[in-house]
Amino acid sequence: MSRAPLPSAFALALTLLSFLACGGATSRETPEPAPARRIDSTPQVLIATCRYMNAPAGSMDVITGVSFALRVVTFRVHDDTEIVVRGERADLTDLVSGSVVRIEYRRTPQGNVADRIVELMDSTEMR
Repeated sequence: MSRAPLPSAFALALTLLSFLACGGATSRETPEPAPARRIDSTPQVLIATCRYMNAPAGSMDVITGVSFALRVVTFRVHDDTEIVVRGERADLTDLVSGSVVRIEYRRTPQGNVADRIVELMDSTEMR
């Protein structure tokens, strides 16, 4: 007399086949998460007109032309940002609204960060 396989043997065989079909217990390393937003380390350059400088907050707003429109761009200015006014090293407080500046900056997730600001023309030269 032959006996039918036990249900537990059938379940064990099915589990073993599923295990082998899925590749077994392989250890998979978790990939490094990608940054939420790409940081652009390439320096950008913008020539614009100073609008407002806030030394305590370390920020500066400039006005620049885009096609037929104007836009305001804000930059963070750190203690290590190089600022040149009238050919000499200066502070953010030495810049005057209306001056034309050349800004070398980087785009970061926190906003634009100025690396170097050079005054090209102060507001009195334009009159």
